[in-house]
Amino acid sequence: MDNKLNQFKKIIIFFAGLLLVSLFTYGFSIVWYYYYNQYMVDPFWHNGSILLVGVYAIIYFLFCKAFGGFKLGYLTLNSLIGSQILATVCTDIITYIQVSLISRGRLSIKPMLLLMVSEIAVAILWSFGSFQLYTKIYPAETLLVVYKNHPLTNKLVETMCNRTDRYTICLSMDCDENTVEQIKEKMLEYDSVMLNEVPLDMKNEIIKFAFEHSIKIYMNPTISDIITRGAEDFHMFDTPLLVNTNSGLSFEQKFIKRLVDIVGSVLMLIILSPLMLIVALLIKLTDFGPVFYKQQRLTQGGKVFDVYKFRSMIVDAEKDGKPRLMTKNDSRVTWIGKFIRMLRIDELPQLLNILKGDMSFVGPRPERPELAKQIQKDMPEFALRLKVKAGLTGFAQVMGKYNTTPRDKLKLDLIYIQQYSIMTDFKILMMTIKIVFIPEASEGVSEQPTDSKKS
Repeated sequence: MDNKLNQFKKIIIFFAGLLLVSLFTYGFSIVWYYYYNQYMVDPFWHNGSILLVGVYAIIYFLFCKAFGGFKLGYLTLNSLIGSQILATVCTDIITYIQVSLISRGRLSIKPMLLLMVSEIAVAILWSFGSFQLYTKIYPAETLLVVYKNHPLTNKLVETMCNRTDRYTICLSMDCDENTVEQIKEKMLEYDSVMLNEVPLDMKNEIIKFAFEHSIKIYMNPTISDIITRGAEDFHMFDTPLLVNTNSGLSFEQKFIKRLVDIVGSVLMLIILSPLMLIVALLIKLTDFGPVFYKQQRLTQGGKVFDVYKFRSMIVDAEKDGKPRLMTKNDSRVTWIGKFIRMLRIDELPQLLNILKGDMSFVGPRPERPELAKQIQKDMPEFALRLKVKAGLTGFAQVMGKYNTTPRDKLKLDLIYIQQYSIMTDFKILMMTIKIVFIPEASEGVSEQPTDSKKS
């Protein structure tokens, strides 16, 4: 791919997003000026109307950013459309509430519904047109995969092959069978290179060569790579150093996070109590078994606590006493269980765990002590995720699936811990809302795990 053309990607995405925001803002301004403002007790003058329309544009932009609605070239077409629809619905609902409060009374919802339908249609057309234009300007990258024979290599390549709009894997080179010079020579023929489990010395050589020749590099990071990413510059001496305290969240971060957890869990328990009562009744009527079940899980520092959930499986689903992961078509799941798991409703009782302080809204998902012990036999680093409190949702949940490998989930959890911020929590919560509407995010593990094959 032409590197000069590659430099204009952000500009193209910026103007595509600006076009959509402008169209939506113009649409709302028509509804506001020609309907809602006419029914105000005190109609807005020019500057007030401009401010209100501007607020609408900002709200829409923020929701789009949170849901990934501007991520051309990153999301699939279906995910891009879904992100736009979610952003539109959330923006228009909030705006209608805002306008109703300003009017000191309930205004007709019909104009806002008409605007919403029109905007969804425009968003679908924009997503389709922008996606087609982007893929035409920036066709799939030709990719060279450099790897050391590893069980996860084949899985990673298969995953990347599913995105034919972004990648065309042209060649795979085993670093045990090829020299650094042979790999460098081939690198010049392709747009980008993927490094997977490559030895450190060889990886350093390849990275420096790629930097010199402006070749894009993708790397499957090791756990130590992720920990290093959280390091800060240290300039006390004349030699550049990196320092990593490895202490988890700071006192200020813990305080703000806990405050948000308390306020948020109380509000959500009040708002969602009718839904929770309905779900509890349906579970009870299904087989007259218990509505809730509790199970021991691990949280910060290896502390064991009882996690609460709506029961989604048959009574005595693990009567043999052996813990088992849910599979894709698990016969133990009840009909109501399938529904509440798909929409993550089974997790709602964990708001009580959050209020108690056992969990947070965002963090690594709490694992069962028995399963954690099994995983740690093969992957001792799994205990590193206990640096922070367990969470209702997490980076591994919004980026992965039920069938994501434990090592990849650990890497995602460590990225969250090393790069924590309040804004990161907000983005993860928004992405959690999004994946509720994407069924493939709720897949279980395969009934028969496939064997890894050497590339």
